[in-house]
Amino acid sequence: SGSLSSVRVECTLSRTRSGVVNCTYKINGVAVSKSALSALCDRFGILVDNPCIVLQQSKTTELLTASALQKSLYAFFMEATNLAAPAADIEVARLKRAETQARVGAYTSEQHPKSRSVPLLRTAYVASAAVDSQAEKVALTASTLAGETTELVRRKHACARLEAESARRRVSLLETEVAPLRATAAKAEETLATCLARDDATRAEHARRQADMTDSINEKRRARKAAKNKLEGQMQLVNEAKAALKDALEGRNVPSAQEGAARAQAARVAAAKAELEALKAAVAAAVEESARAAEAVATAVMEADDAERSDAKATAQAALEHAREQLRLTEENATAEQRLLQRFHRLMPALVAAIAQEGWPAGEEPIGPLGAYVRIAPPAAEFGHAIERALGGRFGLGAFVVPSLRAEIRLRSIVERVGRHHGESFEVRAHVQPLEPRFVLQQRAWTAGRRCLLNAISVERDAVFNCLANHSRLESTVLVADYEDAKAALLLDSTGSLYGDSRFAYEPNARRHFSRRNFGGSEPADTHSAS
Repeated sequence: SGSLSSVRVECTLSRTRSGVVNCTYKINGVAVSKSALSALCDRFGILVDNPCIVLQQSKTTELLTASALQKSLYAFFMEATNLAAPAADIEVARLKRAETQARVGAYTSEQHPKSRSVPLLRTAYVASAAVDSQAEKVALTASTLAGETTELVRRKHACARLEAESARRRVSLLETEVAPLRATAAKAEETLATCLARDDATRAEHARRQADMTDSINEKRRARKAAKNKLEGQMQLVNEAKAALKDALEGRNVPSAQEGAARAQAARVAAAKAELEALKAAVAAAVEESARAAEAVATAVMEADDAERSDAKATAQAALEHAREQLRLTEENATAEQRLLQRFHRLMPALVAAIAQEGWPAGEEPIGPLGAYVRIAPPAAEFGHAIERALGGRFGLGAFVVPSLRAEIRLRSIVERVGRHHGESFEVRAHVQPLEPRFVLQQRAWTAGRRCLLNAISVERDAVFNCLANHSRLESTVLVADYEDAKAALLLDSTGSLYGDSRFAYEPNARRHFSRRNFGGSEPADTHSAS
């Protein structure tokens, strides 16, 4: 291809009335942009577009003020651009070229007889070059395919590894939350074992008491038997006394002394009978009392045994059920948290896990996403879509609060890394603000009697509340039933004029109404109309 004999670059400086200096460029008389001129400089290897900047100020002044003749200006240009050295190199190259051409002419004259085979050699060379070119293309295609396959496998491996790391982090977090519940379950099992051991000890104590009561009953039975034997002996004496008395009464010539003895014997028999009856009554009472005591002891033992066993089992079972319920709730909360984070973005759980794994200085860790700390009050549940839009939508609620620019830069690096590992573009908004106590917001007077956004939500973290207060106008936004309600609240005062301050209202379907000084209007989901 040919080459340009010369390239002329013109730079025109002009000053406007306001004192602004404008600069325009032309290449060979054609107006071009600054970027086109820079491309030309890059093409010819010119590092600067103003030759004055490569000379010392004194040298520049001397060359520029020495003479206005073209020769001096050309010398200045040559000195500034240092073209003398390239010109000398070009002259040396020309001499070498002439010398080489002379040598080639001499060699050609010597090799003239062999020149007849040159066409064949050229044809063979062209064919060989074509074959080499095809081989290079095949090798390049093969290496490209191999590289693409390797890169695809590497990306899939990196994604799988990141997913595995994320899963391990989630399992680690879940293990951290489950550990106290496992400890509670172990404590419940230990309590159950203690209750069972106490139950066994109680049974042994009741068995001992029952054995003592059995020995007491046997002792009383032996006493009853001894009393019975004594009673039988007394009965025998009574029978003997009866026989003697009968013989005494039947004898007609019994002396009076014998009659007195008989009467005494009869009195003793009567006393023995009375004592015998009393003894019988005492023995019966003792036996009955022993039987009642044994029955009461057996009943008490059984009732105490059943009660303690039931109480121990109930206590242990309740503790075990509580631990299981806490474990279930923890798992459900972890799953619910994952679903909540995915509402903001598919990669939000991985981002939160990556942020948690980073080592942050005290007070530097990002707080977010904002929506994870916002709860809608039950009376305002029907305005969920409207509240989401009022707080910035999913992108706004997926933002983070960072206390410094350094933390923001680090957060964006983590976001970029997570998106790169998952092969997906991922953006997160970051609000840089100091960590201050919660702002005290007062509901505007005109919102009295209406459901205000400030009271329709609850926010856990002070930093999140302050961020929403700065960007979402919590105290000047109301939730209305329909357009007429919004119009009555926002657009007209008693004279039919717009209010002077800024007010906002949202319907349950997320339609937005506003008034700003002398301007008001409504904004449905995808359109904008103003009045």
